[in-house]
Amino acid sequence: MAAPTFPPPWMLEQLKAVQVPSWFKHELEQKTILFLNHILQADANAWNRTRQLSGRRLQLNWNHDQVHWQFSPVGLLELTENPSSQPADLVLSLLDIPVWSLAEHLWRG
Repeated sequence: MAAPTFPPPWMLEQLKAVQVPSWFKHELEQKTILFLNHILQADANAWNRTRQLSGRRLQLNWNHDQVHWQFSPVGLLELTENPSSQPADLVLSLLDIPVWSLAEHLWRG
């Protein structure tokens, strides 16, 4: 007997149709910044290096969404709500992987 698939195909179709609210995306961006800054502060060497990057901009592209970050004068990341006309100093583009595929992969281990 074949193992059941998770999520079931009918559920996956329903989940794909769901639009993520903008407030949820904003909160996820804020929590990501907190997490990354926590990691930076835990390593003194990394924190010292990022202080030298003050004012530099990062852009993260994933699933047709963009997030813009900037290094603050103290070396931490901060969310840039309105990206300026200047191009980002570093652009990270993640593969166009559906969130549901990631969740399924993590669920199966």
